[in-house]
Amino acid sequence: MFDTHALHVQVAEIQAAALAEDASVFDYDAHYDAIQESRDQPKRQEKLQRHSRYIESLLEKAEERKREQDVLFEKRLLKEREAEDHLFGTTERFVTAAYKKKLEEDRLLMEEQKRKCVAEADKVFGEATRLITPSVWALRFSPEWLLATPLFERAGTLYKQAGDLGSARKAFEQAARGHEEQYSGWHAAKDWERAADIAAAQRDAAGAEAYTSAAVDQYVAGGRLAMAADAAARGAKSMEESAPEAASRLYERAVELLDDSEKSGLSGDVYRAAIAHAVRACKWDDAARLLARFAGFSEKMEARNSEAKAHLSAIVVRLHAAQAGEAWTAYQAALGSAAFAAADEALAAEELLAGYRAGSAEAVAAAVQAHATFMHLDNQARRIGLVWS
Repeated sequence: MFDTHALHVQVAEIQAAALAEDASVFDYDAHYDAIQESRDQPKRQEKLQRHSRYIESLLEKAEERKREQDVLFEKRLLKEREAEDHLFGTTERFVTAAYKKKLEEDRLLMEEQKRKCVAEADKVFGEATRLITPSVWALRFSPEWLLATPLFERAGTLYKQAGDLGSARKAFEQAARGHEEQYSGWHAAKDWERAADIAAAQRDAAGAEAYTSAAVDQYVAGGRLAMAADAAARGAKSMEESAPEAASRLYERAVELLDDSEKSGLSGDVYRAAIAHAVRACKWDDAARLLARFAGFSEKMEARNSEAKAHLSAIVVRLHAAQAGEAWTAYQAALGSAAFAAADEALAAEELLAGYRAGSAEAVAAAVQAHATFMHLDNQARRIGLVWS
């Protein structure tokens, strides 16, 4: 028979010996908590360190932004002081050593930011270029424009921020081509416009016109005629001084697109900009022709006041260019418009032509002064009228 009493005595002795050696030997909950603590402690420490690094990075970025804002504020103040230089003449100025030191620190900061920006742009542009370059080793047998195009756009933005316009232009050109490869005409047009803006800033008229035309073509291909006209007009505006001939061609295309478009939008502004450019360039035939087209466009849009003023402006431009015959022809044609024939503009034009035929500067001036409508013409035609008055 099994002796359970002897077994119990033996177990009790073993337990007593274990407790004598370690009083917590049977405290299982405490041991479990200690084990869990040893496992969780490294994780908590790593999380705490990671959190600290994150906060430190945020603080560094905040300090960097503050310094950049200080630099921009100083630049704005410098421009304001330069604008006021004529008020103080040759007054002597004093700059403290501390301020000189700060200016030097700001300069170094901007150079460092520019260097970092260019370095990142180079890296992004290089990766994009790699993606469109076929490689047997990478099992890439055709350009991966889907991945490369956004990288080209980011590189272009970074280059532009750093002031590297040449590289920015190249990057946006590649981005535009990438969108074209993906049949994304709207996005391609936007990148062509960005490249055109940079080319205009570089005073590269041929490049700006080519890029703008590429953007217009993409808008037209997508059926966005109004957007195409706006793009052409924006491109022309940027080249009015540096390349007036190119600007004239783009304005002409903008007007043609507006005639084909069913949306009015800001069409009147595009017409007025094109007309003003033609007058400034002394292209009287172009100005008069555009004014006639604007009159027709206004009639289609039922803008009667604009229609009547456009007809009168065309007559004023012809007379200013000493084209009396063409002015009379424009007047006769304008009388076919009910809006013009019934408006004060028709009477003003009749008196103006009569004074011009009589060769009387006084009669011309009297006609201009007698009709307030001359003061309501668009800027360029109004200025011509003021010269006569």
